[in-house]
Amino acid sequence: MITYSRLPWLKLCLKGIFELTALPYQLVVADDGSKDDTVRWCRERGVRVVSGNNRGVAHNKNRGLLALEALGCDPIFLIEDDLRPGVRGWESEWVTATKLWHHLAFASDMSESALAGVGTALDPWASSRTKAMLLTISARALGEVGYFDPRFEGWGHEHAEWTVRIKRAGYGYREVTLPNGRPFRAQLFMNHGMLSDPGPSWGTDEQSDRNREVGTAIQGDPVFRSPWRTERERAEILGEIRASGVDAEGLASELDSRARAGAEREGANIGR
Repeated sequence: MITYSRLPWLKLCLKGIFELTALPYQLVVADDGSKDDTVRWCRERGVRVVSGNNRGVAHNKNRGLLALEALGCDPIFLIEDDLRPGVRGWESEWVTATKLWHHLAFASDMSESALAGVGTALDPWASSRTKAMLLTISARALGEVGYFDPRFEGWGHEHAEWTVRIKRAGYGYREVTLPNGRPFRAQLFMNHGMLSDPGPSWGTDEQSDRNREVGTAIQGDPVFRSPWRTERERAEILGEIRASGVDAEGLASELDSRARAGAEREGANIGR
C-alpha cells in the first residue's frame, strides 16, 4: 500500500484488503513521511509500515518493493491508497494475469478506448496510456528491471518510465498497431474487483515538469535500476526497511550485483 498523508483513504483501502482478500499475502504500507497519524495508526494495529523522510513517489514505491522482494513475494502489487478491493477474492484474477503477462495496471474502463483486449486476465486491455493506481509485477520481471529510478523526485512520470523499462525487458505488453500505422508495445490493464475513491493530490506541475525532463535524459540507460544512487541513500532505505522488521541486507548485495551485471551486459551490446 502506497500512502502519504491520506489516512482516511488508507483506512478504507486496508479494510478492503483485510475483509476481501482470500489468498495468503504479505502486507507492507509504504509511507512517505506522512504529516498525519498514518504511522502511529498502522503500528498500533500491527500493520507493517516502512516510513522515513518525504522523498517522493519513486522512493516511496521502492520502500514497498524492497520490503516485499526481501519477504519473497511473487507477484507484487503496488496499490495506491485511494483504490480499494470491492469484491471477495479480488486478487485472484490479478494473480492469474500477472503470472501470464508479468506486469499490469488498473484502469476503471477502457472498453471503448483500448487498442485491443476486453479487460480480462486472459485478454487484458492494451493501451498507449499509463496509469499507476494499481501496478503488479512478477518476481521474474522485477529481477530483470529492478526499481523505480531514484532520480525522480516528488511526483510525476516515474511509473511511466518504469513501465517502459519493463516493456524493454520483454514483459507486460501487447504489440498493437497505432492509428498512424506504427507498431507499438501497449501497456496492459484490467479493472477487476477494484473501487476508486480519489483523494487529494500532493503533486505539483513543477515536479511533473522536472521529472519529465529526467525521464527524457535517462531513457537510454541500462534497463536495471537499483533503488538508490549513493551509499547514503542505500543506508537510509535499508534502515527504513530494517525498522519495519524486514532484513533486506542480503537482497541489497544481490541488487548491487544485478546492477553491475546489467551495466556490463548492455555496455557490451552497445560496443558491438
